[in-house]
Amino acid sequence: MNYLVVAIFSLLPHAALAQTMVGIAPRFEDVQLLEGRTATVRGSSALLYNPAGLAKNYYDLNAVQAYQILDHEAVKQSHRQLSAQDSQNRSSPDPLGEITKQIQNGQEYLADAGVSAAEVAMPYFAAHVFSHARVGFQTTDAGTAEERQNSSGKARLGYIVGGALRLGKFSAGYSQYQLAQGGYEISLTNQELNSLQSDLASGRYNEDNFPYEQYADFTYGKGIGHNAGLMFNPIDNNISGIGVSVLNVGGTKFDKSNVGGGASFAKEEKKFQDSAAEKGITLQAPAEIPQVVNIGLGVGYGCLFMDITCANLNVDLQDVGGATIDNKVVISAEFGLRATQKSMEYSSVNWKTQSGFQGNVGFQGLFLRTAVRPSETATVSAGTIISSTTHRLVALGGSFEGYREVALDEKYRTRDGSGFLVGFFLLY
Repeated sequence: MNYLVVAIFSLLPHAALAQTMVGIAPRFEDVQLLEGRTATVRGSSALLYNPAGLAKNYYDLNAVQAYQILDHEAVKQSHRQLSAQDSQNRSSPDPLGEITKQIQNGQEYLADAGVSAAEVAMPYFAAHVFSHARVGFQTTDAGTAEERQNSSGKARLGYIVGGALRLGKFSAGYSQYQLAQGGYEISLTNQELNSLQSDLASGRYNEDNFPYEQYADFTYGKGIGHNAGLMFNPIDNNISGIGVSVLNVGGTKFDKSNVGGGASFAKEEKKFQDSAAEKGITLQAPAEIPQVVNIGLGVGYGCLFMDITCANLNVDLQDVGGATIDNKVVISAEFGLRATQKSMEYSSVNWKTQSGFQGNVGFQGLFLRTAVRPSETATVSAGTIISSTTHRLVALGGSFEGYREVALDEKYRTRDGSGFLVGFFLLY
């Protein structure tokens, strides 16, 4: 399982992370809408936010989607890491060594990125594999006697599968996920941080003899969780309606002694445990993922199978009665256009192989998305889909999306950033 923890630093340290995370592993379109999708969610994202939305699915297969969201400090640190790796001829950084670099640098930043692969969606069913990680360094209680510097990282890897049923204007859905999670958390007073920075600069400590166990908590384990949801859509063939979802039903607990996953998985797990033991680190089970209850209201037009247009406006109340999310209201909207077969033929570029196989490459669609979590953050994003059609039933294509997030309050300043996604799909 070593690759899971290494991913925190080597694959995913180039981004600005949303501090509020509702789903276990948000897809990029979920991030763009600040995860405010309880009433109108569909496709693979319904597994994460309201499985009842699977009743709105059409046939879709995404090979892979990968995204990053960048802030200024994260970009600087990425450049420094890449330069260090080049100078030392290293293909990937040591995860424990990266912790010492964070402490030595002492600059606030948050990082978030994710990968979703093998996404299969069809009416009433969906499944996909996910990985997601976050890493950061932040000041809490700034300017007070309790001011602390906190360094943390978390990586998740797993799969999720679910289904839905429809009865008249009501639909109900359920999804189950299994994930492995590794992470760490360090909390330092300013005096402790200054002392450690001095010791690292003088050479007293390095990544091999740093007292990780004295300052950090390391976690590692596997959990199985459940999501459930209901939707009411009063208008036939329209996504408008009300949604209610319960995520991580009863809380998702982790077991560090039963990670499983087959022989190769167990081998990597033992490598990581041996490495931790060499550093004198004791691995604890991760904290429980709390149950979250969301309620959403959505008004929209289109967005269903073969609709040319997609427009919707959503209002979500998240974590009802809970303490996981501070700013619980999210308002989100999206607008998209999908090219018809005829317009694709007019706008496409034809191609033909020497063997006589032919097709065309053309524009398939575009979208705009925006969302706001009052007093916290706002987003705006856009994207386009390009497809290569071999006949009228199958399209191979790519999705290219850009994203901008702006903090609405100084305490969320690390949220200012930009991001991008590249994805590849097979659409029937």
